[in-house]
Amino acid sequence: MHTSWLTGKLSDVAGIIILPLILVYIFPKFGKSAVALSAVLFLFWKSEFSQGIIDFYNQYSFIGTSRIIDYSDFLVFVFLPIPYYIIKHINELNAIKIRQINPLAVLIPSFAVLIATSPPASFYYNRSNADLTCYNCTISINYSQDEILKKLKEQNIIFDSIKPLEKSHLVKSQEVNFYKLNRLIIKKDTLRGLEFTMRTFKNGNTKIYFRGMHIAQDLSNDKLEKTLRKYYKKLVFNEIKSRIKNTTN
Repeated sequence: MHTSWLTGKLSDVAGIIILPLILVYIFPKFGKSAVALSAVLFLFWKSEFSQGIIDFYNQYSFIGTSRIIDYSDFLVFVFLPIPYYIIKHINELNAIKIRQINPLAVLIPSFAVLIATSPPASFYYNRSNADLTCYNCTISINYSQDEILKKLKEQNIIFDSIKPLEKSHLVKSQEVNFYKLNRLIIKKDTLRGLEFTMRTFKNGNTKIYFRGMHIAQDLSNDKLEKTLRKYYKKLVFNEIKSRIKNTTN
C-alpha cells in the first residue's frame, strides 16, 4: 500500500543506501564511484526525463511503476555517506560480507524491489477517500472526454469538480482527469459524492473509472460492502451508458 508521505520518503532513503551497495556488489570495479553513479541515477529517475523510459517499461512489464516528481526527495542525498563508508571500509566489515553469487541473482530481485517502492500508474486512477471504494471498476466508451461531458450535460449531468492528473503520473499520449459529482438521482436512488476518473487514449476512446461514493450504510461487514459495491457499480455504469446513448448525435 502506498499510503503516506512518510513511507514514500523512507523508501527513498532505503533506495539511496542500498543502490550503491548493489552496484558495487555486481560491478566491484566501480568501488566508491558507485555512490556518485547512484546519485546520478536517482536524479534521472526523479526528473521528467525518465518519463519516456517509464512509459516504455509499463507497456511490456507485468509490474507497473511510476514516480512522483518531488524535488524534496533529493534531501535523501544526505544519507549517501552511509554507503560510501561501507564501501570504503568493506574489507574491515567482516560482519556484513556475503558470499559472491551470480550477479543476476542479486540484480533481478533488487530491481523489482526498488521499482516496487513507486506505485503503478493505475494506482492514481483508482485512489479514493470515499466511504465505498471501487478498485478497477471501469467501462470503455468510444468517445473523448469532451464528447462524454457534452452528452452527459445534455442529460443534466454536470460534474461539480474536474481536476487533471499531475503530469508526473501521466502516461504519454493520454488525457487523465478526476471528476466529482455531488449528487446523482437514478430512479429512487439518490447517490452522493461520486468520484470518477476519465482516461482518454490516443485513439480517442475513453476508459471511465468509478472510484467510489459516499454511503450512509455501515460497511464493517465485508459481505455487505462487496454486495453494495457490485450493486452501485452496475447502477452507475448502466445509468451513464444509458444517458450517453439517449443524447442526440
